[in-house]
Amino acid sequence: LADRVYGSASALAGVTAAGLMGVLFVFPLLYQASLGASALDAGLSVFPEAVGLMLASQVVDRLLPRLGPRLLTVPALLVAAAVFGALAVPGVAENAWSVRGLMFLIGLVLGTAVLTVQISGFESIAPPDMGQAMGLFQIVRTLGGALGIAACAAVIGGGHVAEASTDPGPYRTAVWVTAGLVAVGALIALRLPREAPQPPPFDDEDAPEPPGEGLAAQEATVAKG
Repeated sequence: LADRVYGSASALAGVTAAGLMGVLFVFPLLYQASLGASALDAGLSVFPEAVGLMLASQVVDRLLPRLGPRLLTVPALLVAAAVFGALAVPGVAENAWSVRGLMFLIGLVLGTAVLTVQISGFESIAPPDMGQAMGLFQIVRTLGGALGIAACAAVIGGGHVAEASTDPGPYRTAVWVTAGLVAVGALIALRLPREAPQPPPFDDEDAPEPPGEGLAAQEATVAKG
């Protein structure tokens, strides 16, 4: 964690996981308890997030080499925070297609940031330390997600669960909390490097000899002998 890039990437993993898991926990509750939707409707409203997440890998593949981790992650997290906040605006949750579109954007934009962080965060980790670094990274991300859900549950309940079950206010407040967590992630992302991660150096000594060169060298040695 003392490594600047890896430490920042780990902190980002925790914060973004807290925001994402928090909103995926609280928004279906808002959709069902306060707006009267069924569990199936709530699930279908969240499902487009997974589609956006799948497309995010293609976005990272094309933009990361051009923009670098910082320039790609910071705007992506700011946009994600704005999308999170839009889910809490009164009237938005009542429109099913607006919700699905925003969930798709969450998967696409936040997924782009998360994948970029994962790629760039391990660039400076030595191969012998990779297993330990990956394990710690996953622990931090899982813990962040759990804390995000706990924070949203605390905001929703607040000791008055019965009142919160019909009042959309606490649910919307919890969604704003998740938006704030993602916005904090944008500040942490300023510590990421500007340059895109470079591929590992190619060792010329390990490179196979082009066809015919080995034979030519042997013939030259024989001729000199």
